[in-house]
Amino acid sequence: MRLFVSINFNSQIKKLLCGCISSLRAVSASGNFTREENLHLTLAFIGETDKVREAKEALSVVNASPFNLNFGETGVFRRGSGDLHWVGVEKTTELLGLQKQVADSLKKHGFMLENREFAPHITLGREVFLRNSFNPRKIDELMQVSEISLMRSERSEGRLLYTELYNKKLL
Repeated sequence: MRLFVSINFNSQIKKLLCGCISSLRAVSASGNFTREENLHLTLAFIGETDKVREAKEALSVVNASPFNLNFGETGVFRRGSGDLHWVGVEKTTELLGLQKQVADSLKKHGFMLENREFAPHITLGREVFLRNSFNPRKIDELMQVSEISLMRSERSEGRLLYTELYNKKLL
């Protein structure tokens, strides 16, 4: 089973992000665009594992308070197979502290995580080739983060599906 830990978004934020995706799609020749129900911010990618109980245990000991998530500018990771377009998230002390706690706890519970700097972003589209320039407006919203989720990622009939397996409230 393929697992990751995320911050999931409320319907208001998803609607704003879907507006960005619609704008991106309108100026693209092709691409794989994120579906509304799959919009999230990844805190840690676990990968293929059958250790669901251990992942839940790792998240259960995370101790963080609710905080505001601040959205930023859009950006692109350039790739030969098509670019990955994203919306950035401000690297606040609270967000970075939560991500570090999640990663450290997962490592203590035996998970091997990628060893690279956390670059918080929300993927709008993958393998995107533009016909015209893409300059969406900045998302000027805050969202209170009050929980994190352990998510399963799977493909069904060619579609990527994310299912919440565990939810940890921030107190």
